[in-house]
Amino acid sequence: MKKFLATTAIASMAFTGAASAQSVLERVLAQTQSLGEVTGVFANVADNIGSPGVITVYESSDAIISEADYLQVLADAEAARSAQLTIVPVFSATTGEITHYIVADTTGGTDTPRTLQQAEDFIASEVLSARTGAANPYTPTTLAGGSVGSIDGSITNVARRIDQATANVDNQVTSISNVTTNFGSMATTVLGAVNTGEIGLGTNQVVEEALSGTSEAIRSVVNQVGTTAGQTVLALNSALNTMNIDGSISNTFEGVNASVATISPDQLNILSADGILTLSGLDDLLGSMDTTVLGAVNTGTIVSGVNNQVAGTVAGIVGNSATNMFAAAPAPTAPAPAPTE
Repeated sequence: MKKFLATTAIASMAFTGAASAQSVLERVLAQTQSLGEVTGVFANVADNIGSPGVITVYESSDAIISEADYLQVLADAEAARSAQLTIVPVFSATTGEITHYIVADTTGGTDTPRTLQQAEDFIASEVLSARTGAANPYTPTTLAGGSVGSIDGSITNVARRIDQATANVDNQVTSISNVTTNFGSMATTVLGAVNTGEIGLGTNQVVEEALSGTSEAIRSVVNQVGTTAGQTVLALNSALNTMNIDGSISNTFEGVNASVATISPDQLNILSADGILTLSGLDDLLGSMDTTVLGAVNTGTIVSGVNNQVAGTVAGIVGNSATNMFAAAPAPTAPAPAPTE
């Protein structure tokens, strides 16, 4: 007898290899060929899968590096060569003015006189040569991997000042009004894949009954699917997300008076009727920014079908003393009082 149960919750930004676009069920089935013939498949899945993506790696004679590392190699080569070269002005001994420029190289050598533009162009060409030299040993290779796509539940607020005058008199007297804004409380919830389902595994049942006059004998056998020889059951309960989830809150204020509150601060009443300071409105002034981001959530369950089946079988046997054999014995009745003369 074989029974394969799996309960998973997987949140991933990228998978290596082409299998990244597969669902959990596809991966599990691909790995269970050795189980042979499957009696039943019970699957309760929530999958959020992006489209297949590609990645580029760079190979040299002795290493394979990622694209990010490759770009860093080029940047390091450029920075190293640039640090070796410096433009140096040359002054006239008589007038004290700059006559020309040379490029000083810490690795040695004597430079020829140049104009400033020629010196800058020379350094640019040297830096480019260093970049090319660092790139030559590597060959790009494109591989399938990861997944692309995203779920965007972000909130973005941008408020900028007014640069033009809001009041103008003959272009001589101008006035700019300050901008005041209240965004109020903000909340966002972003869900990738959520599985709250339930799998009830099936059962095999055999009921035998014998009747003889007023006597009755019943035998009921209940077996969970996958628990007997020759049966294989796959039960999978999973939640999978392969996409980027964005539930960020971004506020950008430039030259404005801005607030995050349930009411505007200028509407806050902090004085009671008799003029006493009170903070009863403080909770309204203090707004909130709440964000909830869930990649994959699995709260589903895999339950056996035997319990319900047994309960139903027992309930269906009516009049059989065996069903009440463990019931408490009835309390003895009190003797009747003796007759009085």
